Amino acid sequence: MHVSYCRIWNYWTSNPIDPLSVSDARRHDVSGELYTAVVGPLEDPDAIVEVVRPEHIGVHFLDEKRRKWQTFTFWLVDKKMFLKSIIRWQYGDDSARLINESELIEEITYKVDGTVRREITDEKAHERTVTDYRDVNLDINWEPVPEFGDWGSITRFDRDKPARQA
Repeated sequence: MHVSYCRIWNYWTSNPIDPLSVSDARRHDVSGELYTAVVGPLEDPDAIVEVVRPEHIGVHFLDEKRRKWQTFTFWLVDKKMFLKSIIRWQYGDDSARLINESELIEEITYKVDGTVRREITDEKAHERTVTDYRDVNLDINWEPVPEFGDWGSITRFDRDKPARQA
């Protein structure tokens, strides 16, 4: 798995800002300072991973136009990472580049107690739908805290499939 590092990813230009060496990224990891791991080739990343140790990891997936399409947000809970939310953006226009230009936003928020909220915002129709669920099995929402550089498990798009072993 090819991984490169930067301070942050620019979603407008689809390029890294302030590239980091592996050793610099590792220093950011140890100090808890924000850094970004770009998994896959820079021209067509498999995932963009924003890390703020130890509390937060955001995993962003891009669509064919290299726009932010889906995000997984993980938070540290009881020494494991818990998938707290999934957000998906749908763009109605090929010229749209940023999430504030999306037409449809779906956000699913999970709580450790098994409650789930699904919100769908249709910007074009000016409609918002909210549905709450209880007693949802959230076993697939848990991930081990990844070691620096080992992003394979947390960047799995298909959360129903087991993680690949490194």
